Amino acid sequence: MNRFNEEIWSIQNTISYYTDILHKREDSLTEEQRQSIVEKIKDLQTEVNNRLNISNDL
Repeated sequence: MNRFNEEIWSIQNTISYYTDILHKREDSLTEEQRQSIVEKIKDLQTEVNNRLNISNDL
């Protein structure tokens, strides 16, 4: 696996981690915590999309 794929894979694993937290601990999270996790997921998804768009331009 090349470095680019490893980076994408790592980011996607982090997204999965945060998504799992949202689903498994939903009842115990405050609204602020939930919103913070959602923002992290959005930022990570944007990062993946940006990297994929850059690779398509190469």
